[in-house]
Amino acid sequence: MGGNIEIRSLIPLPLFIKSLKVLRNRFLMFLEQITTLDGKSLINWEDLKFRPYSQSMALVFIPSWFKYIKTHSLLPNSYSLPPELQTSSAHNFKGIFITHPSFDNNIKGWTTFWVDRFNSPYFGKIIKKDTIKKKIYVQHFLLSRQNNLTFFDPCHGCVLNNHQNGDCIFIIPHTDLVLIPKNTITQATVRPRMSFDLRDLFQQARFLFQFNRRLISFYQDSIFVKQHNNIITRYIDFSESRNDLLRIQQQLSDTSTLTFYTDGSLIDNGSESCSMSFGFAQACDLSPKVLFTSTCQHWPSSYRPESLAILTAIIVSPINADVMIYTDSQSAIDTWLQFRSTNFDPHLRSIFKLRSNHIVWNQINEIVTSLNLKLQLIYVKAHSGDPWNEFIDSKCSEVHNNNNSSIITLLTDNMKNIHYILNWNNIEVEQSPRKFISQTSKVRGFEEFFNLARNVKYRRTNIDWKSTFEVLSGDDPSNITTFKSSRKKAEKLKFLMEELPTIEQIKKSLPDIYDNWLCPVCSDVIEDFNHIWSCICHVNILQKIDRDSQHFILMAINNNIKSDFCHVSLININSLDNFWDFSIDNNCLTFIDFIKGFIPITLSNYLKLLIFNDKVVHTIIGDLHDFTYNEVMNNIWKPRCELQVVFEKNLSITKKKKLDSRLNFSTNSSFNFINNVNFSSVDYIENSLESLRNNIYFGKDILGFMLHVNYVSFINFYY
Repeated sequence: MGGNIEIRSLIPLPLFIKSLKVLRNRFLMFLEQITTLDGKSLINWEDLKFRPYSQSMALVFIPSWFKYIKTHSLLPNSYSLPPELQTSSAHNFKGIFITHPSFDNNIKGWTTFWVDRFNSPYFGKIIKKDTIKKKIYVQHFLLSRQNNLTFFDPCHGCVLNNHQNGDCIFIIPHTDLVLIPKNTITQATVRPRMSFDLRDLFQQARFLFQFNRRLISFYQDSIFVKQHNNIITRYIDFSESRNDLLRIQQQLSDTSTLTFYTDGSLIDNGSESCSMSFGFAQACDLSPKVLFTSTCQHWPSSYRPESLAILTAIIVSPINADVMIYTDSQSAIDTWLQFRSTNFDPHLRSIFKLRSNHIVWNQINEIVTSLNLKLQLIYVKAHSGDPWNEFIDSKCSEVHNNNNSSIITLLTDNMKNIHYILNWNNIEVEQSPRKFISQTSKVRGFEEFFNLARNVKYRRTNIDWKSTFEVLSGDDPSNITTFKSSRKKAEKLKFLMEELPTIEQIKKSLPDIYDNWLCPVCSDVIEDFNHIWSCICHVNILQKIDRDSQHFILMAINNNIKSDFCHVSLININSLDNFWDFSIDNNCLTFIDFIKGFIPITLSNYLKLLIFNDKVVHTIIGDLHDFTYNEVMNNIWKPRCELQVVFEKNLSITKKKKLDSRLNFSTNSSFNFINNVNFSSVDYIENSLESLRNNIYFGKDILGFMLHVNYVSFINFYY
């Protein structure tokens, strides 16, 4: 809590140094922390117990620094501050938790309230609660001060009841009543009494009355609230949002039935303006109406804020409460039912098997068991007209535009079920550890592949990497492995890596056998990977495959266009830049690169412009590549391999001869491989897992990050 007048400016330096430890332990720094709400008087030392920064601390002895201020800084014989030390009135309760009477119980406590007609505070005792009409009946008590004690006596007629005889009883709105803590009042046999004066409580009543009617503006400061053994501070790190939850927890402390509407919101997923907000609203008429909204960060998804909304709703609930939560997230309900099926005692392995947000849901499970809540989650369809669901949805949406909104961060040190948390770059991993480690390995492997010298061209051009690897994987189920699918994937990978067993490739391991060999098809020139496509015997075949592929994609597109008045022609297909060119080009993506398995982003974007969804785009690209790949294999590569087998048989080259030659070569060889490809350092990317970091922070596609890398490399290369 801030202020303008520091306590150290009011006391001598030696006394301040002596008292520094006490002040620090009580989080006291400013005079405003120990003054009344109107800023004109010093509060009693005993009244400090109601301030949040001094709760749960012994206040038996008055410290010397407080005595000094009381003696040297106040007007004579009073608690009033001189004008130069007075501050403006508070715009909140300075962190004090104001407790109202609850209709959920029959507790009839002592209370203060403000009567604006007489511009005065009054004191009384609740004698009746009408739960149907929501009315509180209060009996007025008169106060008298004797020997530093305040005594209470029933009023039998005053200005409040026009001096009529009998008990002075009247009806006060429960939101205008400030309950006085039980432990401050002694129920003596003759007259009840308390040992401290009511100045601060009376001011709370006045400010509450004025705040409720907006006679003065109300807004919160960033107040540090120290709470010992509080479930909120156990699981949630310090922030303004945590202070809001502590205040709400206090407001709901006397309730037993709560109905929350929760919601979460995600906008701009995949961009650096990505934002997640969430919140809850308490809707039960028997409990105080409260609203809470906040934001969260890392691991963007619509499911994460929905889960945190549930967590924050239950964490403010009292022990043994009946809690009903309405949510429009079926995924959250399914996860909750999964925990409930284990009787809230899940095996650690089952927690880590959750695909995401296992920390959030483990804490939800622990909170429910710690508070012994009777929790129900009920599905409500989003935007179906439910007024409370629409209300909390709009409030969560508003938070995105609030740059000052606080962020909720979960603490993991005090969890009972999970003692070790996987961290990456100081970020707690909220994915299944197995999935995250696998994903990290894939990203690192991709970055290593991306940095290979042979891929310099593909770092300068725009590749749809997601589609490229989908084509490489094929349509086989990920949970099934067969020899056929593995063999086909290995063949595709050799195309992609330019590792087909051409003559020049075989010479690297069997130079003594294949030395001076030429292309087995044309027998004119040496055969490397590029020669497969430029071989004079293959040009016409490749041209036919190119033409057939154009007709294939044309048919696939028109079959998927639903409109009878719209179709695509070959002219449209041929508009793709260089895509159908089957020459070798070191700067542009051509049909040869597509055969290898690299999918240009121009092809994906063209299909998306035809209003195809991602699934249709993936199907068309996959089918086109399978068609082209099979045509190349059946008409170019396999016939070429059959010719080579014939040549080898004629020369009596057997498998055993190849094996012996390979072993001899590996033992005696001093052969050096020289990479003749020249490129600058800008063609590399740093092995920093940057795509993984962008996925965690902004929800960006891991392979989509490489489009940005390609663009930067292209600019650096040409300019």
